[in-house]
Amino acid sequence: MDQLLRLLPFVRPRVLGLLVVFGFSLFSILLGLATPLFTKILIDDALLKGNGRLLAILVVAMFATRAMATLAAALNSYLYSKIAAEVLFRMRLSLYQHLLTLSPKFYAQTRIGEILSRINTDMAEVQRIATDVLFNLVLSLLSVIGTGGFLVWLNWRLTLVSVVFLPLALLALGQLRPKVEALARAIRDRNADLASLLVERLSGVKFIQAFGAEGYEVERFVGKSREVIRTLLRYQITSSLAGGIPGLLLTASTAVAFLYGGYLVITGGMTVGALVAFTAYQARAFGPLQGLIDLSLGLQRARVSLLRVFELFDVRPEVVEKKDALPLEDVPGEIVFKKVSFAYQPGDFILKDLSFIIPPGSTVAIVGPSGSGKSSIVDLLMRFYDPLEGSIELRGRNLKDFTLASLRRHVVLIDQETFLFHATIEENIRYGRRDATREEVIAAAKAASIHDFIESLLEGYNTMVGERGMRLSEGEKQRIAIARAILRDPKVLILDEATSSLDWLSEQNVRKALGHLMKGRTTIIVTHRLSSIKDVDHILVLHGERIVQAGSHEELLKEEGLYRTLWLAEQGSGRLGEPLQSAAVGMAW
Repeated sequence: MDQLLRLLPFVRPRVLGLLVVFGFSLFSILLGLATPLFTKILIDDALLKGNGRLLAILVVAMFATRAMATLAAALNSYLYSKIAAEVLFRMRLSLYQHLLTLSPKFYAQTRIGEILSRINTDMAEVQRIATDVLFNLVLSLLSVIGTGGFLVWLNWRLTLVSVVFLPLALLALGQLRPKVEALARAIRDRNADLASLLVERLSGVKFIQAFGAEGYEVERFVGKSREVIRTLLRYQITSSLAGGIPGLLLTASTAVAFLYGGYLVITGGMTVGALVAFTAYQARAFGPLQGLIDLSLGLQRARVSLLRVFELFDVRPEVVEKKDALPLEDVPGEIVFKKVSFAYQPGDFILKDLSFIIPPGSTVAIVGPSGSGKSSIVDLLMRFYDPLEGSIELRGRNLKDFTLASLRRHVVLIDQETFLFHATIEENIRYGRRDATREEVIAAAKAASIHDFIESLLEGYNTMVGERGMRLSEGEKQRIAIARAILRDPKVLILDEATSSLDWLSEQNVRKALGHLMKGRTTIIVTHRLSSIKDVDHILVLHGERIVQAGSHEELLKEEGLYRTLWLAEQGSGRLGEPLQSAAVGMAW
């Protein structure tokens, strides 16, 4: 029930519309209840008594009620479909907004196929229960109550006889419902596994083809698909039994009612018209009863989807903006790390008591072996995560004091894995500032040394780059990302291995573009290519959770330490010796 109550915020704005739909449905039920009564009067008072005038009136009345019921149902269907679509939109929008607040850690631990399955399949099921199942549940209950009243009015003894098997039907349903729910959960999980497999494999189709693994991947797909089919068949059998056994018992109740009703007619205890009306009302009662059974099973399926959807809603963002957060002003000051400690997993510290200062307008490089925490510093500066201990300050205030939007407006990250959307080149550049003019986009592209390449394309700036920019080379994608950053005009620029995956020529082009971007900005460079940071203002060397060296390139080369060892290794010097071997342990280039 708690899960159902969580649907109220999404349904509440459409309560008035649902009441209108409910009114039309109730009107249809009342019209339907009148038909068996007309039948009783037609048989007992018109046909058997030869009253032609009454017969004509009843025929017209029955047609009119049917016509009005059809019109009400048509209007009801339109209104319901509109409300259902709006509820689904509100829920998906809310979930999408929530997912955009979650940290990279969540996406590193959760399969995209699993998320898509919950957004699409489970969300549609939740929408159905929010507007369809619960609504029909109420209508079916009202229909059962209304027809039950007419049954008691016609013959209360026959009514008692007709429900003799109802307790057994409910008992059978109660025994099978938990199994239906468990299998519904299994189906959702199997489908999510299949969706995850498809997303991952289709994203890496080039790799699969390169290794000639198409046949192997088809076998994996077949295996996952067969798991889905097996689970689905078990669900269908169990669900059919859960609905069929109670339905069979209700049919047995109908047979008993016919026997006893026939006896009453033969002995004069009931008229033929009354028996016909009774059986019609009984059918109208047992139809909704069977519907309630089916809806109960539907609720079990929907409950599984509710749990899966709200499991996503219940994931809390690791970074939460303060209610009184302030906008970051246009002019940044120095960046200060004060005894910062951080760990992705409890107790497994990546950074410990880290303290340093980055003056405004300076260029600082951060180097160190793989796993030393370089990218973690980037994550903290972007507030993808917050420190476990200590603080990070900008312009004399904690980063937590600023709104996330304003912080990320002035602090821009360009990393090794350049992300481009499946859109035009112009749209990808304009993502840096969505209100930019075409002229500003072109100016940014020129500054990033990518304009001439774009103009050489058949469709120029309107060229579609493909999913994740697959139609472009790494260097071309990186320069488009730089143009995007230039358009944003940040005050703090972070380059996280921005040229590490490029060939020499592409790297030179990107470095030229970066030169335009870095002018007049505080720049933080994370890299393992020491030759690219010889001219920076300051270098921080990370190792073993801490800063082990700091200084300029020339100063660090004069010291016996990790930086000099890394530099000699990169230059291919033979004067490495034992320090290189020990320092290089665990390093990945």
